Amino acid sequence: MAVVSRASSVGSLAGFGAGAADLAAPSAPFPLHSGLRQLPLLSVAPVRRPQVPRLLCPQSSAAPVSDTLAAEAAHELARDEAQSASGSRQAEEVIAKEKALFVGTYARAPVVFARGYGSTLVDLAGREYLDMAAGIAVNALGHSDPAWLAAVTTQAGLLTHVSNLYHSVPQVQLAETLVRHSFADRVFLANSGTEANEAAIKFARKYARGVAKEEGPKRWLRLTELEPATHFVSFSNSFHGRTMGALALTSKKHYRTPFEPVMPGVDFVKYGDLAAAGAAIRKGHTAAVFVEPVQGEGGVNTATAEFLRGLRKLCDDANALLVFDEIQCGLGRTGRLFAHEAYGVEPDMMTLAKPLAGGLPIGAVLLKQKVADAMKPGDHGSTFAGGPLVCAAALAVLERILEPGFLQNVAAKGERLRAALRSRLGDNPHVKEVRGAGLLVGVQLDVAAGPLVSACLDAGLLVITAGAGDVVRLAPPLVITNEELDRAVDILVKCFPVLD
Repeated sequence: MAVVSRASSVGSLAGFGAGAADLAAPSAPFPLHSGLRQLPLLSVAPVRRPQVPRLLCPQSSAAPVSDTLAAEAAHELARDEAQSASGSRQAEEVIAKEKALFVGTYARAPVVFARGYGSTLVDLAGREYLDMAAGIAVNALGHSDPAWLAAVTTQAGLLTHVSNLYHSVPQVQLAETLVRHSFADRVFLANSGTEANEAAIKFARKYARGVAKEEGPKRWLRLTELEPATHFVSFSNSFHGRTMGALALTSKKHYRTPFEPVMPGVDFVKYGDLAAAGAAIRKGHTAAVFVEPVQGEGGVNTATAEFLRGLRKLCDDANALLVFDEIQCGLGRTGRLFAHEAYGVEPDMMTLAKPLAGGLPIGAVLLKQKVADAMKPGDHGSTFAGGPLVCAAALAVLERILEPGFLQNVAAKGERLRAALRSRLGDNPHVKEVRGAGLLVGVQLDVAAGPLVSACLDAGLLVITAGAGDVVRLAPPLVITNEELDRAVDILVKCFPVLD
């Protein structure tokens, strides 16, 4: 069983010229700066699947296997096992080095991935895993998608970065596509979802400052003519990011407390409680309401149409902005291009990120003209945001998502997944609810989900937690097949005894 090389995996890029293929598959490691020590290159073991090699299976007397073929098969099996053991040792070394080199902000699972294809990841030992996490809802097209790879390698051979001091074609094409297919008039690009929310906070405050000056006494919620709104309303179980402004909008205290004081002026109310939201907004000084139409990190909780429509009216009455955080639930994840489309409600701003560039770092704020008009050159910016390379990747993702039938397939696969989970787990005493939208699904447990997630990892299935750690979250690539979904459910169900 031969090791698949990186070069062979991009051979189909020959049509883009040698430069593109060379960029994707360098023949040698890039030289390091003088004085830096290079770690040994990590080889990847062949893929190991749970099957018996064909040549070692019992054969009928009518078709005997020659001693030579049997010896070759045994040699190949022994070689694969040796390479797998070597990969396991390399993984242990990588994990040890990570612990020694990095700040301890992540509790990583004990696995080192080396490559991926479709909805499958392969670790250094050559073991395959069915990916039902997609890099936390990031890898919308799965791993090593040929069209995405072609777009990225081609753009990398042309232009990667010029900064926002200059114009670039992919950036404009991306903004044009986002505006054409949304409520928005304008776009601001960032490098992550957190950055997108930080930008939306600034935009809301700048807009409110202009409104206070223009409307003065006519605004019944303003205490004085020139006093702008600076407060925000957010909700229980919300997650908007980890930088100081976005963190202030995030409800979980254990995220905020070690870093207080964070940005003041945020009122948290129960998700779905329209009356409580109205009371908070009517206090005055509310610049914007931030809400996730479907909460991901918070436990895969879906809003009701009544709730979002009510927030729209409350914001209109108070001249506050309504901001939808669709960083995890947007861009096809729910079977709609944007999750809020299912509710018939438009926001004033929407933040996007995770799947937008299929694995490369990007964030975006989509906003209406009235908000954009408040911003001037120098009010906000980013060195790296919206570079040609990441915008080319995002265009490849959007092109696929916008293909006829793609979103309908996501919706159908989501229904299939939830139905299978309810059918197979409906009688399990640890399962309280299966919920979600599209291919963002949560299984609410009555115990901590960590042991189940670990058992799934050992069984070759990647799932993650959500909520208070008692929800199993499934957010697979949007291109996952029905067969893979069925296999994922089988593995998950078989791992449930670990909770007993």
